[in-house]
Amino acid sequence: MNDEQIKFLLGACRSGDRDATDPAVAEALAAVERDPRLRAWFEREQAFGGAVREKLREVAPPAALREAILAGARLGGRTPWWRRATTLALAASVALLLTLAPVAWRLARPSAADTLPEFALNFAGRGFIGLQEHNPDVEKLKAWLAMRQAPLPAKIPWELAQLRGLGCRTVDFQGKNISIICFERDREYHLFVARREDFPGLPAAAEPRFASRREWGSAVWSDAHNHYVLVSDAGLPAVKRLL
Repeated sequence: MNDEQIKFLLGACRSGDRDATDPAVAEALAAVERDPRLRAWFEREQAFGGAVREKLREVAPPAALREAILAGARLGGRTPWWRRATTLALAASVALLLTLAPVAWRLARPSAADTLPEFALNFAGRGFIGLQEHNPDVEKLKAWLAMRQAPLPAKIPWELAQLRGLGCRTVDFQGKNISIICFERDREYHLFVARREDFPGLPAAAEPRFASRREWGSAVWSDAHNHYVLVSDAGLPAVKRLL
């Protein structure tokens, strides 16, 4: 069972252990326990599901909704459109969606107030980078980014450049175009590149500044033109070895 199959199977998994009696679900849950990256993904899924359940408990239908729906069913076509059962049910669904939308937005999107390192950790931590160009040749990835006028690394650290290239993409952060180049060796490493002129408030330092968040490690540094953030769920020691 690969990662995509595990995510598909557990995407609708309920909290608690009722689903774990299914052999396929039990196998997927065991894989999650062995893999820190899958575990982080599953914890986010469960947190979102819990937030949705709490919001659903807060939603109270109008007191007269049941009676209005039954009355509409009895009166048939003579009921005004705004009191018909289908209209009232649709209105209740829209109200529910409006209640849940802010929850989904907060859990799925990084805050607009995030710094670049926080954005990089949140973006990679969601578990799906969504590469727009796949190629193991980093120079070809840089050429693809150059065609899109995206920020380009002047020089990739030698140890990082020895990893296998996966691909790249561009993404908007605070209204600015930044680049992501992804590498792999046992685990994935994501290099975020942003122009210094676009983010003058971010401190610039040639020596990497390291940090960790749970299983994730990160490093932030700058050159004359760009800010860089390298993040990986391989952990902080693995990130340090590459820089």
